Amino acid sequence: MSTRRRFLAVAGSALGALAISDRTPGAGAAARAERVLDPAFERWVLEQMRLGRVPGLTLAIIDGSQLVHTAGYGWADLESRRPMTSQTLLNIASVTKTITGTAVMQLWERGKFQLDDDVSAHVGLEVRNPAHPRTPITIQQLLTHTSSIADGPAYKTSYVCGDTSTPLNRWLQDYLQPDGSLFEPKNFHDWKPGAYYAYSNVAYGLLGRLIETCSGLSYVEYCRRHVFEPLGMRRSRFELAGMDRTEHATPYSYATTDPMSSVRLIEPSWRPPEQIGEGVSVPHCLYSFVTMADGGARTNAAEYSRLLLAYLNALNGTGAPGVSSRLLQRQTVQRMLTDQHVRPVPDAPARGIAIQGLTWAMKPQYGAGEIWGHSGADPGVATVAAIRPQDGRGLVVIGQSSWQHNVVLEIAKYVFAWV
Repeated sequence: MSTRRRFLAVAGSALGALAISDRTPGAGAAARAERVLDPAFERWVLEQMRLGRVPGLTLAIIDGSQLVHTAGYGWADLESRRPMTSQTLLNIASVTKTITGTAVMQLWERGKFQLDDDVSAHVGLEVRNPAHPRTPITIQQLLTHTSSIADGPAYKTSYVCGDTSTPLNRWLQDYLQPDGSLFEPKNFHDWKPGAYYAYSNVAYGLLGRLIETCSGLSYVEYCRRHVFEPLGMRRSRFELAGMDRTEHATPYSYATTDPMSSVRLIEPSWRPPEQIGEGVSVPHCLYSFVTMADGGARTNAAEYSRLLLAYLNALNGTGAPGVSSRLLQRQTVQRMLTDQHVRPVPDAPARGIAIQGLTWAMKPQYGAGEIWGHSGADPGVATVAAIRPQDGRGLVVIGQSSWQHNVVLEIAKYVFAWV
């Protein structure tokens, strides 16, 4: 395979306008790569970024189960004018759950538990909804957001600049136990576990603890050894300690009012301009939180695309060069990408979730066919990752957050619409 880097200056772009593209076509993919690398596509991406006030993003496109294009657009850091590339790290928010789901199913394949087991039996912690104390919460319910565990007020306040110092097990005890310091009724829904779908980040934090107790490794170390290393994701990480700061993009949020009161986790050294005008891109600190299994991974489009390729390879047996197809067995991936028949809470539709698998969900809003994926949003970041097994098409977009214009969704719709 060959790699070529192109610099595309786009006149008149409010971004200052830099697109750095890496061409990495696999065998038989040259024609598709030419289509993807059409300069009109890159201009269109930059226009979407302008509309969404997104300083920078990175993406990777897969076609025919082959990586055909990776690129960085705009800026990783506005102050230093550091360009975004396909290798630039950024936290990927809830797309992290695909990494966690992969780790959980690896341990399931090894016979560490059954999906309908009571999670309490495996995490050294009694987990019960106080409104339904006799009903167990199962591992499958955690994977499908049907556990009745809610994201209470303590979840939002767990975000900190830098690495968190709070042990996961202690935080979960304080949050889930009725006598815990972080416990309150809002930490659980009032319906019975398994009855309804309600998206839960804390549930995935509990899956992180499950991975630790069943593997004997920390969640971070397990993912490094059993997901990142087999896939060659050498830069990908969770913790900030030991990281070269110049490898990581700055998360930005666009503010049209007083940013000091409307934006969370602002970079401490940043000061707003005297005149905000129509708005300003506000830099966030590099932050983390204790339930990192729900959204704390830091990776780049080029490396994360290997996880998508591993899923496609397991399903289709295509074997993209250099990418393991044995991360999970074919039958396991098929099970993950199968309708689990969740039900939305009555009078509160499940935010567009039509079909929920194990971690992955069907994404009809991205385009035609069975597109399975995950999206994510956190302070200063917006992400999407998706695959369409029928034709081996896939996409990952990792960007700074958009403003009144869902840039990552528009890119997904564009890519999956190609004939």
